[in-house]
Amino acid sequence: PENPLNDDSLAVRQEAGIMLFAAEELGNYRATWALPGDRGERAVLFIDLQKPIAGDLHDLTIKFYLIGFGAALAVIFLALLGTRTLKRPLRQVEEAMTAIDRRRHGFRLKVPEGQEFAEAYRKVNRALVRLEQLDSVQRSAVQRRNALANELKTISRFLDVLAHEIKNPLHALGINVDVLKTKIQREKPRADILKHAKILERELEHLQEVVQGFLNFVRPGVPQKERTQLNSVVREVIQLAGPEAQKRKIKVEARLAKSLRHVTLDPRQMQQALHNVLINAVHASYDGGKIVVRTWQKGNRVLVSVKDEGMGMSKADLKKVFELYYTTKKGGTGLGLPITKRLVEANGGELQVESAQGKGTTVTMMFRTR
Repeated sequence: PENPLNDDSLAVRQEAGIMLFAAEELGNYRATWALPGDRGERAVLFIDLQKPIAGDLHDLTIKFYLIGFGAALAVIFLALLGTRTLKRPLRQVEEAMTAIDRRRHGFRLKVPEGQEFAEAYRKVNRALVRLEQLDSVQRSAVQRRNALANELKTISRFLDVLAHEIKNPLHALGINVDVLKTKIQREKPRADILKHAKILERELEHLQEVVQGFLNFVRPGVPQKERTQLNSVVREVIQLAGPEAQKRKIKVEARLAKSLRHVTLDPRQMQQALHNVLINAVHASYDGGKIVVRTWQKGNRVLVSVKDEGMGMSKADLKKVFELYYTTKKGGTGLGLPITKRLVEANGGELQVESAQGKGTTVTMMFRTR
């Protein structure tokens, strides 16, 4: 029924004893009420549903779907906008990486004005400049290295030919000196003549040793590797160096491991390397001294060492011990240890020298068993 206390009636009707209040709207509801006066009247409250509930629910559902659809459209729009915003910078960074990979010098990103990616573009361009500089330095170094390698090859070939040209006449001179010495001895010459003949013979031997050592250094040959028992190599070398040690009454003691794994290397090159080390030890030892040759196993390595009791070397000499033609020995060639190091490394090994003045020298060769 129609509300008797609607807005209009409240505005004009003021019955005695009743205090009337204006209506209020609470959402979809409308309420009007009156308070009792002093004659025992009751309070009156009217509630008016302005719209049907079904209609409200229908409107609410439509609003919900409209809001959800709008939010989805907003998300899609923002995603597309973000993808479009990021796609171009990512494509340009990809182009920059391709330019770096292909070493295309001069490639730069086009810096956009007023965008948040502008500073990132500048940093990429600065990185490109630095990479180009490093690449140029590297190329120059490679070119210099290749040029130096070619020069060294040319020098090596020249010296190889020169050494052969020197070696042949030296050999002929040596033969003739032997013949001359034999004839002089038969005729019982003066002692000074025989002395000069021996000096000539000794110097020729020294020259031949230098030339042969140089040839061994410049072209040591490709190692012919095979499974080798180093104890066997050590025994052969001790036997070869025996006469040289006996001249000075030097004792060579072998301390060989009973069980030693085989190693893969060129036994002839190792014989040469170990012989160089042992002869050096003989020359460095005092008369009547002792040299210890030792083999042992340590993990996956087999080691061979030659230790003498000679004068030893200073720290300064020890730093130069592998330099070509550097020697502290009178009449030495300075080729023994450089050749030895080269042979050992060509066979996959390592060479270590320990020495102190007055305490002798120890040379150790190390080879992996696998």
